Amino acid sequence: MKSPLILLAVGILCCIASVSMEPVCVDLELFLKKYEKLLSILQFNTTPVFKLCTNETAIDYYNEAVGHYQNMTNANECKKYLVEKRLNMYHMVYDQLNALWGSANCEACIGAVNETAEFMRLSGAVEKCFEANDTSACVSCEPDYLRVQQFYGQLEKGRHGVAMCFDVEDRMNQTRQRWSGQYNCCKDKQRSMVAFGSIASVACLFPLAFYLVMHLVAVRSEARQLSLLTAMSTDDSTPAGRTTTPRSGGVTAKDNRSSSSIQEVEDAEDEEGTVESVHGESTNDLNNSTANLIEISHPTDMHVNHMEAQRSPQKNITKLLDTSEGDDESLLL
Repeated sequence: MKSPLILLAVGILCCIASVSMEPVCVDLELFLKKYEKLLSILQFNTTPVFKLCTNETAIDYYNEAVGHYQNMTNANECKKYLVEKRLNMYHMVYDQLNALWGSANCEACIGAVNETAEFMRLSGAVEKCFEANDTSACVSCEPDYLRVQQFYGQLEKGRHGVAMCFDVEDRMNQTRQRWSGQYNCCKDKQRSMVAFGSIASVACLFPLAFYLVMHLVAVRSEARQLSLLTAMSTDDSTPAGRTTTPRSGGVTAKDNRSSSSIQEVEDAEDEEGTVESVHGESTNDLNNSTANLIEISHPTDMHVNHMEAQRSPQKNITKLLDTSEGDDESLLL
């Protein structure tokens, strides 16, 4: 009876031993513990000033968590937690850990330890000066503030990696806020802003004044052209027999010359009438021919003849008499 019981007990123990000998993923448990510890210290290293990237404990938790996850991906006993399930929860947790660390750009602080430590020392000196000289911080703490400001500018130019570590950036923002907002030490900046505003206002007024002057010039030019057009239309509407006062003397002299020319022509016509009474019908035919010739003459020739008659009336009369006598002699022959 004892032998079967012993055999049964040995079989049960073998089964238990085989179950206990199944490999366990130790790195999974350690990864979750380190991640949990890192999350537990966030509230003490993010406010009022962000200092997670320069906290040695936080750096150790992050590096250990990343190391355990890398071991999980290489261990055969842990692959079933990363591959067999469609929703890989552990990989999502690892991505969240990297996103938290990368968004703060903590690698910049870790990769430039000396520069980060020097900045923290200068920033701490300014904070101590603010606490010790609360009423005269602008005067007493100006050298310390300028030093940390200058060093931060050097870090921005590329000595602190591609992007600025958020610990350094947030610390500098807090220092600037206290310097300008709490203690109101940026008076030079206020004066420069006033000067800039004045210069900008004057620069904006120049185009406005230019366009205003051009508009006034254009209006005056249009008014001048309108007055000239009005004067020209008034001159065109004046009757032909009326003349203006400045030109009255010349017109009167011309009328006198015309009257004397007409009188001489009339005397010549009287003499022609005497000749016509002697010669009879032949003279009448000659006058008719002359009249016909005068009627068909071009208006320009008539005008030229009229001007020549006005200039030398006696010469024209003599020429007319000679022409008449020649025509009479030709008719008699």
